[in-house]
Amino acid sequence: MKRSKIFLLILFLFLLTSITPLNMSVSSETNRGYKIDLWIVLHFRDYKTDLAVSNLSVTVVISLPFPPWQKQIGLLRTNKTGTIRSFLGELEVREYTREELEKKSTSELRNIANNIGISNLGSKQRLIKRILDAQQLSVWKRLLKPFGLQELHLSDNYTLIKVENTYLEETIYNAEYVANTTIYKELQTNLAHTLEDNSTMLVEGNIWLLKGKIVEVSDYNPITGDQENLFLKPAVKTEIKNEKSNYENYYLVPINYKVTVFHEAETWKEYESIKKLLGEQIFSPFTVEVDENTTVINWMFHAAREYVDQQKHVLDKELEWLSSCGYPLEREYEEYEAVKSLLNRVLELYKNGEYVSALGGAKISEGKLRELKNWIEETKTLAVSTTIGISLFAYGLASLTSSLLFEEQTDRKKRLVIKVVFFSVLMLIFSLTHPALKIIFTSIIRARHADLPLSLLGCFIIAGLTYFFAQLTSLKKKPMMDLAVQLGVR
Repeated sequence: MKRSKIFLLILFLFLLTSITPLNMSVSSETNRGYKIDLWIVLHFRDYKTDLAVSNLSVTVVISLPFPPWQKQIGLLRTNKTGTIRSFLGELEVREYTREELEKKSTSELRNIANNIGISNLGSKQRLIKRILDAQQLSVWKRLLKPFGLQELHLSDNYTLIKVENTYLEETIYNAEYVANTTIYKELQTNLAHTLEDNSTMLVEGNIWLLKGKIVEVSDYNPITGDQENLFLKPAVKTEIKNEKSNYENYYLVPINYKVTVFHEAETWKEYESIKKLLGEQIFSPFTVEVDENTTVINWMFHAAREYVDQQKHVLDKELEWLSSCGYPLEREYEEYEAVKSLLNRVLELYKNGEYVSALGGAKISEGKLRELKNWIEETKTLAVSTTIGISLFAYGLASLTSSLLFEEQTDRKKRLVIKVVFFSVLMLIFSLTHPALKIIFTSIIRARHADLPLSLLGCFIIAGLTYFFAQLTSLKKKPMMDLAVQLGVR
């Protein structure tokens, strides 16, 4: 009997040990949850040829959806297939019952959600449901927040072009170049993650690169001489000091790739927003492609040319408008032609890289343009006061003439008719002959050319307004004042 009990005990232990390994080999899930091994796999490829970039030194900082929130990988070297692979760590998703979760506070539930990489937002009941759902491996994968590429260090003068489907010039990031190493920070680009089996998750990403070269970039304001804030996407500004020129700095630029040079903005969308606020104070972006023979990106020439074109466009319109209104502009046109000649010379100097001489000429041109613009503004102001004076003079003369012709009260209707007709004739004559009235007419109607129909329409508007305000004033005139006027007329 004793031997049979021993035999049954040995048989039970044998069956137990043979069943347990079988269950563990099928899945890593246990009665209290499951564990996942996390691996990072990144593939580095040449953007032009799509060939693997091998033997490249790489350091990567990956953002994680759970504590410790980020992890640095490297320094590693890519293999023959341009790939690096590294272990990120192990994540355990514990199993809870609803009763256990109900006993926990909302802050404790948020910590549980954070620790398994799912959203910690919502009410307590929503958190409980989300945590319970995440205990299924397939649901946890769907609820898992994304992994991201936070920082990337590249050796051998390589520049970053694209991560997955996101081009670098479409994002906002920080970059620097130090001792043959390009460092990109705050990339914030997502990486894909897949379950290789029930116990392993791969975080993968495809990264495209291009070899870069050091070129000089003229990054100073062509009018004021102040250094400007330029963003060359996807180039990187270096800290190398330029001993040859005070107006150029060194940038690491990808070869045979179109680089966009932004001023005061980092993306096209940001440029459109800033343009509405700053107007002419921000220069438009332009693209340039650097090849093996390129040594300089002359942004100052681009900015100077844009500035000159803007100033010419504005002044051409203003002077043409004043000329159509009848202003004699012979002297102003002579000054303007002299300024344009100087501006063209400034552009030629900037194109040849003679920054000191060009900047001196640009400052002189800026002063002459400012004087011309001030004269135009003063002319507009003078036109307003002149128009008011002419309108009041015409109305006063018409009133005086009608009062001299018809003094009796019985002739009030005839006097009114004569006053209105005479006032209208005077206003029409001044409208057709005096430039100040034409300036006001075109300003009111928002036209850029004073022709006959516009003069007639402007005459009607100004005469109507003058007559209306004169009649409005006469309603408040005291009888003694009216008598004084009549005596003065007589």
